[in-house]
Amino acid sequence: MTFKLDVFEGPLDLLMHLISKNKVSIDDIPIALILDQYLSYLETMRSLDIEVTSDFIVMAAQLILIKSRMLLPKPEKAEEDDPRRELVQRLEEYRLFKLAAAWLGKKTSLLGELVTKDAEPLPGKPEYTRRHTQDELLGALIRMAAAREVQEQPLPPVFTELVGRESETIEDAAQRVIALLKGMRRISVTDLLAETGSRRAAIAAFLALLELCRDSVVCIDETECAALVAEDEEIKTEIS
Repeated sequence: MTFKLDVFEGPLDLLMHLISKNKVSIDDIPIALILDQYLSYLETMRSLDIEVTSDFIVMAAQLILIKSRMLLPKPEKAEEDDPRRELVQRLEEYRLFKLAAAWLGKKTSLLGELVTKDAEPLPGKPEYTRRHTQDELLGALIRMAAAREVQEQPLPPVFTELVGRESETIEDAAQRVIALLKGMRRISVTDLLAETGSRRAAIAAFLALLELCRDSVVCIDETECAALVAEDEEIKTEIS
């Protein structure tokens, strides 16, 4: 004859098993019933020459103490203090830890099925070595303004100025420059900036060119100070 005895990780695990087996609530444990079954399990372990660890014995003593306290008469008008309260808290914490352990175990098994690959270094763009002086940048802006011969519009009335005038942002100008580069093979800075409609838009476009050079979207041709060439693979356009 084969006799199988369930193995539990500790006294709380055994208590949770007995509570589930008897279909009772953790918040209202029938101590007498659970204690009898708990002691019966320990006796079975002894009969099978299985060592009963000290934590099981300590829990048995605590259950007996709780049972004896529940049998004592309660003083009248005294605040009711359930002797099972501390045990209930420990069982609730243990139940939550068991759920968390099961969830982590499931996640660990899923991670074991994943195959990872080390990141590969991205190819870097060639470093732009040309260092332009302030005079070069200022000269390009002055030549652009002179070629366009932009006539400044008269100042609006005070109340109109309070409302504000629409102006192109550097981000908008950058998008417009990129769109223009995609449609032309080569264009001079002067002609590029001449496409703008106002001095503010021209300045925004000029600053956008500098931003695009800094971000390596376009770069200035070192052979010609005022020339730019697009580095983006999709553009393939040069500005001279």
